[in-house]
Amino acid sequence: METESKKCFRTISVSSFIMSLYLLFMLGVFPLYYRYQYYKMGDWKYKLFQYASVLCVLVLFCFLSGGVLWRIARGRFQEVGQLLTRKFSVLDAAMLLYFAMVTVSYLLSDFKETGFYGVYGWYMGYLAQFLFVAVYFLVSRVWEFQYEYMALLLVVSAVVFLIGILHRFDIDALWIYGDLELKYKILFLSTMGQSSWYSSFLCTVFPLGLYLFFVADKVWLRLASGIFSVLAMLTLVTQNTDSAFLSLAVVLLLLLYLAFDGKRQMCRFLEVLLLISGSFMIMGIGQRIFAERMIPLEKLSIFMSQSWLTVVVFGLLLVLYG
Repeated sequence: METESKKCFRTISVSSFIMSLYLLFMLGVFPLYYRYQYYKMGDWKYKLFQYASVLCVLVLFCFLSGGVLWRIARGRFQEVGQLLTRKFSVLDAAMLLYFAMVTVSYLLSDFKETGFYGVYGWYMGYLAQFLFVAVYFLVSRVWEFQYEYMALLLVVSAVVFLIGILHRFDIDALWIYGDLELKYKILFLSTMGQSSWYSSFLCTVFPLGLYLFFVADKVWLRLASGIFSVLAMLTLVTQNTDSAFLSLAVVLLLLLYLAFDGKRQMCRFLEVLLLISGSFMIMGIGQRIFAERMIPLEKLSIFMSQSWLTVVVFGLLLVLYG
């Protein structure tokens, strides 16, 4: 016979499965979707996100509401209390405050239609903000974390990064660019589209790999996270947006803070720095060897990969690590 707690959380388990299907699509399929020559790719990427997210939110809302109403009808108020009363964190409060401010801003706007969907091509209006917040609370409340999904995200991201690296040497294995002119190849990258969108995706995901490389004890996990991080750094130094280097600096400051916990952590931090500077240096060597194929980049990216300072930093880090 089922215990009361099992009865109470049966709804959560089914909801977790529904949420898993959504995350399987968003983490495993969405990043790899692309269109030939990036034609209206931003529109289609958003539609995929919008339709999948709205469907997920509606299905889970109906399912969870039905579960609550069914328990109320049967007088199982204690189960309803257990189902609805969840630990409320500071982050939860910040998300609710953010959504409240977005709601007030939308209600006071004179441009309701534009405010709801967002400017054409960007679609960051009220609907998108609502979906971001709704998905956050659904994931934090009903989804049972599974490491396989993190592995899926890292594997898919590594594929996206590899395509981005090849694109910077004008190698278009998936025929995404087609016959685009050089001026457009500079602006678009991999399966993400516009280079700033690619940078946003990169800066969201690469800290996971670096952190795993920093904390992992198992050899296979350190090797896998190291390979992922090398790909991430190779594409970071060639993605051609300055903001990515700022994101890297912030992540390194956080890892440095953790490194002061002991000698082992400080050694791990030096290994992270060696991986980053070594990756930059390797990319610089590749750029010199295949200079005729290299897509032109901004000065900061070229400096980080090809300057002698990168080589000097790598050498100094080797001496300190030794």
